[in-house]
Amino acid sequence: MQHPVYIFNLPERKDRLEVIRKQFEGRTEFNIQIVHPEIDSNPRRSLWRTLVKVLTNRISDENLQYIIVCEDDHLFTKDYSPDLLDLAIKSALDLNADVLLGGVSWQKYPYQVMKHLFFITEFTGLQFTVIFRNFFNTILHADFSKKPIADKLISSLSDDKYLIYPPVSVQKEFGYSDVTPMNNRSGRVDFLFKNTENILYRYDQVLSYYSKTNTQLLTEDLGLDKVTLPVYVLNCEAHSDGLENVKKQFSKKDEFDVEIIYDNDCGNPALWNMIVKTVERVSADNEDFFILCKSNHAFTNHYAKDRLIENIIEAYIQRADILLGGAETTGTCVPIAQNRYWIDSFVNSSYIIFFKHFYQKICHYKSDGEEDVDKILSKLSVNKMIIYPFISKIHNTSSNRSQSIKREENSKNHEAKYVLYHKIYSRFHKDSGWNE
Repeated sequence: MQHPVYIFNLPERKDRLEVIRKQFEGRTEFNIQIVHPEIDSNPRRSLWRTLVKVLTNRISDENLQYIIVCEDDHLFTKDYSPDLLDLAIKSALDLNADVLLGGVSWQKYPYQVMKHLFFITEFTGLQFTVIFRNFFNTILHADFSKKPIADKLISSLSDDKYLIYPPVSVQKEFGYSDVTPMNNRSGRVDFLFKNTENILYRYDQVLSYYSKTNTQLLTEDLGLDKVTLPVYVLNCEAHSDGLENVKKQFSKKDEFDVEIIYDNDCGNPALWNMIVKTVERVSADNEDFFILCKSNHAFTNHYAKDRLIENIIEAYIQRADILLGGAETTGTCVPIAQNRYWIDSFVNSSYIIFFKHFYQKICHYKSDGEEDVDKILSKLSVNKMIIYPFISKIHNTSSNRSQSIKREENSKNHEAKYVLYHKIYSRFHKDSGWNE
């Protein structure tokens, strides 16, 4: 069966028509039809009205499962193949998708559900879009005035959006854009698509790496009730209030063997020196891991002994460098387990598990004395992870109410992406049993 393709092209855009015809030349898997957009003074509204007209004309065909809408600046990538498109469409149908995108200039919260398919929450770029029948009526009844940009409106209307991987479509730069004036700048369109491709590639590489390790464990056979976790608390004399706090945090938690490491100096050089000495010590004792805490650490309500130990064991199997109990901010995060994420960077963590794979790097690193300790650890560690829901937060000792409120707001904003990823992960792993 041929894929029904509707190519939107203004009659006066003959240069674009020539380019788009060449893209489909010899591709017998497609049945293309050139559609002249509806006349409208607003190019964005014209695009939407044209889409609505096409769907209106085809909705009565009950045998039609989908259509492909194609803008005249679409280009196939080197990764396109008929088999990949067929596989992606079949998979999307099985997932009851609303739309399947050939490539996008921007996306948000990608999650790889199959090797060839990403789920996404938002996107821009409609140059090659599969629209499935179950979504036809939603588009036909949508109020364009509420979000008067076609791709953003479609993005907001659907909770079932998928992206083919590797992307099979990009936009060609013509030096002008009727719908997106910002894309008139030379090189901008190419940059956006390349940046998106790089982001997806990173996600794919991370998940491919972790999929090679089997972390399924029968935790009831591990004797978790007998495990003792070594904890070293960094504290300087100036932070006596922090010391009292951290002692309270670990009181009545018999799973931890806590040792306080003191220093008169609170500066970065002293902190780094304490970390190096601790690593040298546990390395000499042939310890597989240890926990390093700052005196401003506080456990959250999500802390649970068994879950922590399971994550430590699984992260160790996956050859993690470090595993964070929480952090003030993190960069890119990729879900690799039901409550563990790979991250590419972090700032300000008060609870860090160090693994033996990472000891040597720490001992060999020469700090210039000015670098922030967390920045060093973030830079040195490639395989770093964080537990979510977070089990650690920074104990607030500030008497400044505005600072406290600001920190709480920043914490909520940071956690928002993990909350959303948790929902996404739970959606595609309904058998995980993790519904907190």
